[in-house]
Amino acid sequence: MTLDLTLKLEKKLHAEVIFFHFFFILLLLGTFSRLNAQSSDFSSLNQAEAKRKREAFVNAALDYQGTPYIRGGNSKAGIDCSGLVCKAGTDALGVKLPRTVLSLEQYAEKIPESERERGDLVFFNTTGRISHVGIYLGNGEFVHAASDGPRTGVIISNLSENYWNRTYRFSARILPAVEPERLARPQDESPHERGNTALADIRDDSGSSGAGTAAKTSGNNPEYAGKTFRFDFRGSVLWDFTGGSIPVRGTTVTASAQWVKGVSYFPGVTAGFTWDSRQEIISMPLYISLTSPSGFSLFLGSRLILYSGGEGSKDFFFPGIIGLSWTSKTRKVGPLDIAFYQSMEYVIIPEDNDKSEKLPHGFRLATGLTFMLAK
Repeated sequence: MTLDLTLKLEKKLHAEVIFFHFFFILLLLGTFSRLNAQSSDFSSLNQAEAKRKREAFVNAALDYQGTPYIRGGNSKAGIDCSGLVCKAGTDALGVKLPRTVLSLEQYAEKIPESERERGDLVFFNTTGRISHVGIYLGNGEFVHAASDGPRTGVIISNLSENYWNRTYRFSARILPAVEPERLARPQDESPHERGNTALADIRDDSGSSGAGTAAKTSGNNPEYAGKTFRFDFRGSVLWDFTGGSIPVRGTTVTASAQWVKGVSYFPGVTAGFTWDSRQEIISMPLYISLTSPSGFSLFLGSRLILYSGGEGSKDFFFPGIIGLSWTSKTRKVGPLDIAFYQSMEYVIIPEDNDKSEKLPHGFRLATGLTFMLAK
């Protein structure tokens, strides 16, 4: 009777632990989805609505014209370049845009100059990296908060001016295109844009530029235009929710390669090493994956057991791991993009394994950082 009751309690506890895993993971993924969803809040706008939003965004920025430049400022008492974009977003669009130039670069969708419209963003390298941003007005003009030069504060400049011509790098959008089908308009381009080969990252393999180039080079993902592979290097912690004093059960390091050229979803392969103290094993996870531009990834594979100090079959079988992961938007650090990583996976062992060597089934939750490099 006592044994039977104990077994029932253990089964109930196991079910509760699994339920807690599901609840916790769904809560995390729901939170991350909301954090990431803001970049697509405008995707359902029709062209008329998008045009109104763009005009409101531009007019909100122009309303700060004459405001002095103050680093970190975000009011009419003083404002900086990213602060101007952020305030225009709050005032006109009712959204809180990223506050720094680097985070705006990652938030916005890079586009060819031929697709640039009034209300898009223009980015500049003034310090050895992307460090300045303005809002495009049309005909080569943009409004921005300048920190030095003959004029400072919120002013209107032109991309044909020597300094801005030399430091301009690319354009990006945060609102849907109003005229996505239009070709390049000479009056909307500066001489710099028509002749500078530094813009190769948004041109096709032949070096030409035109509408639809991003789609040709990397599906619907202009940030990978001209790139073939994306390499991810990841380190993560495996969490343990069984009630132990330390809620960590191990760690995983992996490296993966994903194909990004001409596709909207990225197929990839991953290999790495995992130490799991609960299962007392060191293993090599090997799996294939399919990743969406929003950061969600499905993966399927197996693992090779390199060491087993306790229970654990060394049989290699497929599938042995099924999982779902999410990677946040990246931040640029030198040549690398760094992002937050969260995953859940289910470890599977065939039921017909010898009971003494059976590796326990179970969910694993991992949190870590991903370092990305595209080539």
